[in-house]
Amino acid sequence: AQKKDFAAGAEWLRYHLLNHAEITFGRILKDAPDHLPTRHLWGVSLVKLGKVEEGIEALRTVIAGVPNNAKVWRDLAAALQRAGDAEGARQAWD
Repeated sequence: AQKKDFAAGAEWLRYHLLNHAEITFGRILKDAPDHLPTRHLWGVSLVKLGKVEEGIEALRTVIAGVPNNAKVWRDLAAALQRAGDAEGARQAWD
């Protein structure tokens, strides 16, 4: 079920049905809090919903677990930029 829910959440996010994505990813994380791909997309969903600080926290948690994931770093940079942290965004891009 988790794999099916993850795919559904990714589709919600892809089509900008952000509330559905947030709920779906949140449900997965209740059962599997250490599932980093879910936490990554949940963080992106939160940022896009305007819950920027919560999204940034989620993305930083993912980076702590997989520090070489360029996609997560790019998403963190975009989130930091949106939060008004230009210096943090620049560092995330580097």
